Amino acid sequence: MELKYQQNLVFNELSRFVCHFINFGLPHIQAHEVLVAACDHFQLEQSRMHLLLTELISNQKQTAAMFTPRDKMIWSLERRSNRLKLFGHTDMTLVLGMTIKFIDSDQTLR
Repeated sequence: MELKYQQNLVFNELSRFVCHFINFGLPHIQAHEVLVAACDHFQLEQSRMHLLLTELISNQKQTAAMFTPRDKMIWSLERRSNRLKLFGHTDMTLVLGMTIKFIDSDQTLR
């Protein structure tokens, strides 16, 4: 019982570190080596080690670096274009169109 409890603690802590590896931009190879070394040191079960490594891979693939700045700019311009189609083609009509649901009377609008 004691060993299983310790392995649960180790697994949970290493799982938290996976997020830190991603946030600090640690390369996948280094993060992989650190996880494997920690799992070996604490004698973590193979199945749990595979879960941690899978989590590392899946989280690293979801980073913002997957999209180029050009892609992000194109999407931003497309969203702006869609808003302009809905609310009008000037800045004033765009602002009015986006805030109209918060205006309850003509007096508030003026």
